[in-house]
Amino acid sequence: MGILYDQFGREIVVKKQPERREIAVATIRDRWSDYPSSGLTPYSLANIFREADQGDVKRQSELFEEMEEKDTHLFSELQTRKNAVLGMDYDILPWSESAEDRRIRDFVSDCLFNMPALRTPCWT
Repeated sequence: MGILYDQFGREIVVKKQPERREIAVATIRDRWSDYPSSGLTPYSLANIFREADQGDVKRQSELFEEMEEKDTHLFSELQTRKNAVLGMDYDILPWSESAEDRRIRDFVSDCLFNMPALRTPCWT
């Protein structure tokens, strides 16, 4: 398993298990978007963030997607970051050296590395 270092060269020790609960309750790119910025108030914005804090990220994702579509500077900044991430080398590592964890790693690697969208980004 690889070792992570912080900006000062100190080893980062991870002491907790990976998150295993469901983190999204809806498909982010839903064609039936509600356009959450329409009539947005401080109260409705707080509700959107409250829902996201409780695990329902649908309206927050729609809001962020809408912001990216409407603001060309924001789109440009996010595009730069997306391309930087896509340009990085990465690998999938098992949580431990157990046979089960290696089997899971092999499955995830097969799914991820054979995903066409990672070879040719859909937003370019």
